[in-house]
Amino acid sequence: MTTNGTAVVHDAFALGANQVITASFVNFAAVAKYLQTISNPVVIIPSGDRTFARPKTSEDRIGAETLENLLLGNPIDFNRLKQSLIPSIVEEYRKN
Repeated sequence: MTTNGTAVVHDAFALGANQVITASFVNFAAVAKYLQTISNPVVIIPSGDRTFARPKTSEDRIGAETLENLLLGNPIDFNRLKQSLIPSIVEEYRKN
């Protein structure tokens, strides 16, 4: 988990979350399947969106949108996903 991800998990519990599920592109299908079985409200928080002090990252936003689409039963456009992610990852790599 990233620094931003860890901070979001801590904040969620501090704000009263009963459960926090972390997700990534690797486990989206399993996470979506699990979330569809629970009755509690689901909030998707891209970890880069935690605060203004932390940089917002495109891959976090794209990941949240992908998970949301899975939960809504919308098809995933893998070509669009690939076209969106690759430049984002390259940009983040260049910054560091």
